[in-house]
Amino acid sequence: MDMQLFRFIVDELSEYPSTSVTLSYEGESLLHPNFVEALSYLNHRGIRPWITTTLMGAKEEVLRACYMAARLSLSLSLPLMKNFWRPEAHWLHTGKPWQA
Repeated sequence: MDMQLFRFIVDELSEYPSTSVTLSYEGESLLHPNFVEALSYLNHRGIRPWITTTLMGAKEEVLRACYMAARLSLSLSLPLMKNFWRPEAHWLHTGKPWQA
């Protein structure tokens, strides 16, 4: 979605209390090139962002934005695959680096 359209929709939704928006992008929202901008704009407008993610492929900047987001609802999807979990994403949940 074009960010101008996204901002327009978010602006309209911000008129309704207790609004939330689920960010999604082809199965992995954290991979969207404008994810950080979208998350920031939702926070700015007081709308609760919801995200379902596997954390696969997420860059540190994106994970940090999630960690710092106000009122973020995160649903972590863990496929039962060998070697799935990325230790570098551990701090998203704890605020601390992974210690093996």
